[in-house]
Amino acid sequence: NYNTVAVKYGPKIAAKLAAFFIIAAIILSPLPYILRYAGITYLIIVAISDLVFIKALVIILKDSSKDQALKSKKMILLAMFIALISFFTIPFLP
Repeated sequence: NYNTVAVKYGPKIAAKLAAFFIIAAIILSPLPYILRYAGITYLIIVAISDLVFIKALVIILKDSSKDQALKSKKMILLAMFIALISFFTIPFLP
């Protein structure tokens, strides 16, 4: 068995901690565009990622059961993959 946050402190605390990091990721995501390291293509793709993050956040905060946590985890992984794609666009697209 792993000593995860959910095991040690409960699923509600784990969901709140996950929400904190998701919100931080969403707030920081436009930073490369604002600092002019990335173009509009990055911003559009990362906005899609942010929408998926928000959907995952709503799911986990509504119901932190194992089934919903797994669904949220899959969505978070998808959002991270989309965000990764947005970073690959930086050197190639405006």
